[in-house]
Amino acid sequence: MTIPKRVRIVEVGPRDGLQNEKKTVGTNTKIQLISQLASAGLTNIEAGSFVSPKWVPQMASSGEVFNIISNTLQTAYPKIIFSALTPNEIGVDRAIEHRLKKLPYLQPHQKALAKKISTALLKKALNGFIRSWQKLKVTIFAYAAMYPVSLAVPTKATLTLCL
Repeated sequence: MTIPKRVRIVEVGPRDGLQNEKKTVGTNTKIQLISQLASAGLTNIEAGSFVSPKWVPQMASSGEVFNIISNTLQTAYPKIIFSALTPNEIGVDRAIEHRLKKLPYLQPHQKALAKKISTALLKKALNGFIRSWQKLKVTIFAYAAMYPVSLAVPTKATLTLCL
């Protein structure tokens, strides 16, 4: 097995950490969290998700969050990559509307999670992404969701990325 010389760690707390909260987290609170993560020196922050608010109500304010990021935080922290989960073509389009330059593609390892995140089957969703990406001038990076993740007890999930 070859071990990479570098890995990129993406902080997903503002998205993954907040999306399951029962009580609505306000936009200003989200911006404070993202700002604190940026000032702590993190270089990749997934600040939200362009997913249907019907499925993930906490992410309904992602457009507003990214407007604030592009107007203030991106200037204050020009080297930080602020990204958003874009689970389908509509999400990609919304991310582009909000001037995101780098978009992640998440490949969930569990079918139940995949159906919750994206209403399309994974292959259909990936084909939709490819069509969207071919029209755009953005950088795409892929990552795999590993649930449950624990530093003490690594997951035994089998993972196949279809990229």
